[in-house]
This record gives sequence, structure tokens and C-alpha cells, in this order.
Amino acid sequence: MLPLTRAVPKELLPVADRPLIQRASEEAVEAGAQEIVIVTNPSNEALLRQYFASGEATAGASVAEQDLARLVERVPIRFLLQAEALGVAHALRCARPALDGSPFLLILPDGVMLGASVGRLLAAATDARGGSAIAVANIEASQADRYGVIDGEPLDERTWRLRRIVEKPQRAEDAPSNLGIIGRYLLTHGIFDAIEAVPPGRDGELQISDALMALAATESVVAVRYDDGHIDAGQPDGLLAASLEVARRGRLFPGLSL
Repeated sequence: MLPLTRAVPKELLPVADRPLIQRASEEAVEAGAQEIVIVTNPSNEALLRQYFASGEATAGASVAEQDLARLVERVPIRFLLQAEALGVAHALRCARPALDGSPFLLILPDGVMLGASVGRLLAAATDARGGSAIAVANIEASQADRYGVIDGEPLDERTWRLRRIVEKPQRAEDAPSNLGIIGRYLLTHGIFDAIEAVPPGRDGELQISDALMALAATESVVAVRYDDGHIDAGQPDGLLAASLEVARRGRLFPGLSL
């Protein structure tokens, strides 16, 4: 997203009428979250705090502003800092002090979900099978290098027990399936022991895929296919496509269901 993200944090880039971070936060609340913890870098913290304080519940405010005000009133929002960009698993480890031991939903905001609640889908899977669950979707072979691609043991028509993850395969033939992880995870606190058990990968980053494989050695981890549509908005073409698709589906001003 450079050079745009030198001026605006990526998570504040808009999809239709609201930025990625607001959409992710609303998704968490609609899935049943009681608190939101945002892990960010020190240079973005002030801008994010300012954004979440900007919502207005007045009649003249936009729907997005009103939803933002209702969101902040409905759930507490905490900010924690990741001093260095050392991977998703490292960012998750930074959030551990804010979590109470209950299972939690991890959302990567640059994945835009177009339909029903992913969190509730994952919760149904863990209610049935225990352990943790991750969301996957069918992906094109040409886009496999954008995803962690899973190999799994089929349990039913849309659920697999996790066996292996190939992170961003560079060749289509290296992908073990057409199921890519789409940035939604419902995790137990066993993930933190798993993070401590894995070494840093390339560039010194702690990879969430490595941590998930370590977790799968100690508890059930299932992958659940999400069929309602998603777009990777972490790249310019995806950000534009997400805005157009949200508008096309008539969800430009959805209103927050609290």
C-alpha cells in the first residue's frame, strides 16, 4: 500500500463508508465480543485512538459515525503496542496481558468478509468439537501465494482437522489444497504456549501458521470453510474491489446490529 500508508495507517484505509479497523471491530461485536483489544505500532496509536473517539450519535452524523459511537459505547476498546513488526504471532503475544483466559477471536482487519458472521461460524465448530478453529475459503491457484494454505483431514463437507499449513506457497503445485486461511481465528489460550514453543521464522518473525501447527499437536484445531465471500483488501486491487462489492451488495450503510 506504499506510499499511501506513509500518511494513513493501513487499518484506517476505507472500504466504502468505513475503514478496515471499524469493519473488523463491528464484526467482532456482532460475533459476541465483550471487549476489543487492538495491537498496533507506536506511530499509529494516536491516530487510532483519535478515530475511535470521533464517532457521533447525533441525527446529523453519517451512519458510519453513528455506528462508531454506538460501538465505543457498547464495548471497551484497549490499545496495546507492538514495538517492532515481528509477525502476527508476536502481535498476538503482545495482547496476552489483556485477555482473561477465555477463548478469543483474532481478526486481521485487511480481510473483508461479505456475509454472515465468521466468528459465530467458528464458535459453532468449537462448541461441537472443542479446541480452536480457523476460517478458510476456496482460493484461486494463482492467488495461493497470498495465503497460508491448509492440508486437512475431512470431518464433514465444510470442516477439516488441521494437519499442515504451507505459508504463501510460491508455486501452485506446492499448495496442499485450494483452502486458504482468511484471517479469522477462534483460539484457546493454548496458543500462547504454542507461540513460545516455535522459533522465529524468516526476518525474525513469529509466524501464526507455525504456532497453529504447534497448537494442533496438543489440542483439536479445525478449519471451517466460509462460503459467503471474502476479499483480501491488503493490496490496492483488493481494497478497491472490496469497496465496489460492499456497495454492489447493498451493504454500503449496513448499520450496526447491537
